Amino acid sequence: MRSRNALHVQQLFGAEAELPKIAPDAIPRPALARWLGSNGGHRVRMLSAPPGMGKTTGVVLWLRTCAEPRLCVELPPACDERTLRELCGKALAPREPTILVIDGVERATPDACAAMERLAADPPARLNLVYVGRSRTSLDVRNAALPAAGSDVLRFDADDVRRLCEVHGVSTTDVERVALVRASSGWAVVVAGAIRTAAVNGIPLPEGLARWRRDDGRIIASLIDDALETSDPDDASLFRRILGGDELPTALALARLADAGLFAQDIGGRIRLNPLVLAFPSGPRASLEPREAIPLEIEVFGTFRVRVGGQEIRFARRRDRNIVEFLALRRDGKASRTELLETFWPGGDRALARQGLRTACSMIRRAFGACVGEERVSAYFEADAAAVVLRSEASGNRYHQFVEQVERAREAERSGAPEAAERSWSAAAALYTGPLLAGEEVAMPWVAQAARAAEAMAAEARRRIGG
Repeated sequence: MRSRNALHVQQLFGAEAELPKIAPDAIPRPALARWLGSNGGHRVRMLSAPPGMGKTTGVVLWLRTCAEPRLCVELPPACDERTLRELCGKALAPREPTILVIDGVERATPDACAAMERLAADPPARLNLVYVGRSRTSLDVRNAALPAAGSDVLRFDADDVRRLCEVHGVSTTDVERVALVRASSGWAVVVAGAIRTAAVNGIPLPEGLARWRRDDGRIIASLIDDALETSDPDDASLFRRILGGDELPTALALARLADAGLFAQDIGGRIRLNPLVLAFPSGPRASLEPREAIPLEIEVFGTFRVRVGGQEIRFARRRDRNIVEFLALRRDGKASRTELLETFWPGGDRALARQGLRTACSMIRRAFGACVGEERVSAYFEADAAAVVLRSEASGNRYHQFVEQVERAREAERSGAPEAAERSWSAAAALYTGPLLAGEEVAMPWVAQAARAAEAMAAEARRRIGG
């Protein structure tokens, strides 16, 4: 039986007022609902995120909880102002408080965009308007002073993964859930695909991700292709150049792609391209064949190892390896040249030290190039005039997973959630498989300090779980 609200909405807006259909296994998105709720006093809001992040699904789930009459309009390709007004109908002049969601604003023609900009600047009385789209620059709403949100309120976290796994009856560990979030950057289409594949085939979650990428990974290619077709030509060209290795992914370039909704997101205060998008070339639909994924795996407990696609990277000199180890312990993988000079060439001739660092960076690039090819080195290692960066966000770094579980456990204890704390302490204890950087010279102060800190956290984890 239809709800009273649904019948009321149909009376107001006609038979086409049904909410868009979404997957039956979709789970509520708490972060999005909180953002929409906390900004409910604003007449206009804007949600923008790359394709496949679950924008429509999340908004529809939120609309289902709203008491007011609500209408969700999905714009067709090349939607002009006349079509826009026909789709919105009476919602543009409501007689009572009404929520209107306009989804797919990047598909509007210039006249329809201008109409939506005027609507944002001066919304009708009693209308609560939400714009949803891929690009935050699709509409010029700078003068409307409206609240805006992006991928941060849509990205799946480990708890979202747990809830969707429970829906499908897929058993997982904390480590597996965190690994899926890291591998996918919380991309909803990938997370859901991996979990559904694991459920249907009765396989563990990591195998579900690998099989989904093998069998259904062309979904990513289609999302890339569709996004490029509706993007500004200059933005699309920049995306292709970066993906093809013809242009470095500088902070400025990545910020531009993020504004355009081209698969770059702000994660932990740093804008990054989605790692799974890097596994596909850009170009026409017919040429979008998946390239072999080349994950970067870093092991710092016990003997230090770096692997790319299962192949270990061999560093010719100990100092080269030590610099990579130093970067691997950094949350952002980054250190300034000055810091590296003071750490590895203390008290020496500065000119010789700078030359030594240049040589080390060249040797590290050569080691990576032997595994991934020279044209792909910048996806993993980069050195400029100011800093040196190890890009390991595309895969698992067991040290960062370990530290994150410890931080989660401590936060859960402070929040009065003992069960969550115990799960995280157990995961941390399992990740600590041996002394940090075993075999390296403990006389190096940074090694000794990091090893002591890791051992202290591991001891705390064992103590908390009674081990």
